[in-house]
Amino acid sequence: MEHLNHIRKGRRAFTILEMLIVIAIIGIIVAIGLPAFTGMSRGSKVKSAVSNLQTTMSLARQWAITHHERTYLVIADDGITYTDDIEAEQKAFRSYSIYTVSEKFIGDWRYLPEGVIFDSVFEPSAQKNLWSGTPQTITIDGRNYICVIFKPDGSTIPTSNKEIFMAEGWVTSTGGTITPTVKPDTAMLFSIDIFPLTGLTRIREYFDYI
Repeated sequence: MEHLNHIRKGRRAFTILEMLIVIAIIGIIVAIGLPAFTGMSRGSKVKSAVSNLQTTMSLARQWAITHHERTYLVIADDGITYTDDIEAEQKAFRSYSIYTVSEKFIGDWRYLPEGVIFDSVFEPSAQKNLWSGTPQTITIDGRNYICVIFKPDGSTIPTSNKEIFMAEGWVTSTGGTITPTVKPDTAMLFSIDIFPLTGLTRIREYFDYI
């Protein structure tokens, strides 16, 4: 009993000052770590979008080979006349699909996650961006889509090495004028690098590109 009383007497509660110091240290750790975790979350959102697009492109290539017909990955951008500004902001630089002459659109239109857009401006080297120069397009139901064409042998048009870039951003449309904007503090973006001879792709990361 005396031993237990001795232990109890030896214990000491935290003082208010000590508790404030601990809380301050925790606050500093959170302040330092939160931007890093936020950046990781944001980057993973774009990377997930790129991964989904790469999967869709693989399906388009496989369809072209299996069915012996040209298959199109089509992307909606500002070259289309939309029903209204709402549709433009939902689809322009944010949606894509697979199209064939025989089957028309295969499946539903796919959309990038909220806050992610196709970057039609970034140019790591001359004529690398899919939108650079004179982009390959296809007219479907009166709408002109930028596209990548997969031929029956799996190769692609454009025949030069192109990349499809994605970054954080948003699209605004006012009176039919569509403006895609990459988030100003974006420090990285991702791309799908297309090898035209085989139609195979790879994901690339670009850091501190702004």
